[in-house]
Amino acid sequence: MKNFKLVLGAAAIAASFASCKNEEKDTAEKNVDHYVVFVDSINSLDAAERSANWAAIEAAYQARAAEAEAALATLENDAKAQERINETKSKYDGVKTAAEADAKLKMEKEAAAANPAPATGGSMADMYFGAGNVVGNDMKFAWVNKDNILSVYEKFVQTFDANHESYSSSQNISGHCQPLPSVLAP
Repeated sequence: MKNFKLVLGAAAIAASFASCKNEEKDTAEKNVDHYVVFVDSINSLDAAERSANWAAIEAAYQARAAEAEAALATLENDAKAQERINETKSKYDGVKTAAEADAKLKMEKEAAAANPAPATGGSMADMYFGAGNVVGNDMKFAWVNKDNILSVYEKFVQTFDANHESYSSSQNISGHCQPLPSVLAP
């Protein structure tokens, strides 16, 4: 009878250890699940909301990632859990890259709005003659030839006609743009 009680007690202790072990594994699996769900919820946010709250999202992500890594150690490097964590990390990296690009674009737009380009700078030349054709204050127009002069002139006139009301009086060159004579038009 004494041996029976001893064996029964040992079995109860072993069962409680096994139960605790299963609870730890269940908790670890839940942590991995929470990590995956968190990154999926970040993916579902629209870009404006994501970039507005990026600092908080990044901090929460770091906390969830640490929990998932700790859970992986508890799961004794379970290959399935490791694969889920790696897939989720790659998803997050894609979201992070997109959020950083959105933030950079937003900062560039704000900087451009705060510091508009001078009216005589390259932006106006690009607008009238095409991007990259006029560099700086180089107004030699060596790139204009018999093959493209008509299209360059037409682009200039169309751009002026579309924007002439937005120019200030110091920029207004009204009357200086006359249509091509019909002899030269195709």
